[in-house]
Amino acid sequence: MTFTITVEPSGRTFTAQPDEAMLAAGIRQGIGLPYGCKDGACGSCKCKLVSGTVVHGAHQSKALSADEEAAGYVLTCCGVAQSDVVIESRQVTEIGAFPIKKMPVRVSALERASHDVMVMRLQLPASDAFQYHAGQYVEFLLRDGDRRSYSMANAPHT
Repeated sequence: MTFTITVEPSGRTFTAQPDEAMLAAGIRQGIGLPYGCKDGACGSCKCKLVSGTVVHGAHQSKALSADEEAAGYVLTCCGVAQSDVVIESRQVTEIGAFPIKKMPVRVSALERASHDVMVMRLQLPASDAFQYHAGQYVEFLLRDGDRRSYSMANAPHT
């Protein structure tokens, strides 16, 4: 059995498995909800629960306080739907927006540009092209499960 998650005011919908965090389900289906840490620490994914039932996994009170939870807020990164759910999030991506893409890469070169800037060159799979647009970033999933996010520093057309 799956649950339908509706995001207002955009009207975008997606489904979540009974044990799947709403954010993970949205990302899996190309719905870009806001997020930062993905582990209940930052609160970037906090949304207003309009209807339905959500149970939270482990999270920090600075991300979602007991008062906020009582007022109807949820963290999509660790909130698991227990019924069909309607949430309010004004930052959801539009239909046709750039999809979230996951691909394996290798670091082929590291060059220190200054004391606090490192140039990283990545080797992509031969079958994958990497195109991006201003404002996008890349998130690295490391072998130990840690995540790191980096902004691109060169123009997208070069």
